[in-house]
Amino acid sequence: MKFFKEIFISCLLCMATVTLQAQSVNEKDKNVTDEKTVIDKDEKLVKQLRLKKLRLIVYRHGEATNNVVQQVVSSRSPGISLTRYGKEQTHACAEQIRNGLDCQVVIYSSPLFRSQQSANILGHDLDIPYQNIWVDDRLKLQTFGVFEGMDYEKYKSFFDSPEEMFYQIVPGHEYGLQVFDRLQSLLWSISKTHYDKTIIIVTHAFNCCYINKCLVGQYDYVPELGEFRIYDFTQ
Repeated sequence: MKFFKEIFISCLLCMATVTLQAQSVNEKDKNVTDEKTVIDKDEKLVKQLRLKKLRLIVYRHGEATNNVVQQVVSSRSPGISLTRYGKEQTHACAEQIRNGLDCQVVIYSSPLFRSQQSANILGHDLDIPYQNIWVDDRLKLQTFGVFEGMDYEKYKSFFDSPEEMFYQIVPGHEYGLQVFDRLQSLLWSISKTHYDKTIIIVTHAFNCCYINKCLVGQYDYVPELGEFRIYDFTQ
């Protein structure tokens, strides 16, 4: 259970205006997809990444003000920014990965402000030109539909098991296959655009989980705030 709680560690929600909408959700609204047979490691993508000699560093943004109060905000989040500790985490990340950078670096960032802040700190610390810091909408946080603005327990109660969070559809909700598809699309775009580079991807916990699934075939990686994982396809 801890693994799945890690995915949605920020899920104490704040937007009370959608409460009545979510209360209308019931069992008959559930619609389970067959995506469990669709989402898996993309062997062709992995082969392409190796051919292009790419090294991916997937970084979960540093601690932000919404994380402190355990609040999920899946919009572009004006007013929500990195905490002092979140900035320190990101500076520390740059220091950790600096020694391994021996080729050109490009950063891809989620459009959410806390991610862009993290990307800009990494860019500054690693002397990455501003034009090599790209914002891509495919890295945005998963949307939660009618549950946006409600607490995590209410959201969790909709599912019969934690695993259902990956593949079940709720009204207005961006479900697992949609998230996986856009992240897979991003990875393919990276593989077609770059050669012999390090790509730093700044995104969110749930997205890190799906990227890991796409690249190694497992959901077993959900980083803490300010943590990263390296996928080295240069060998």
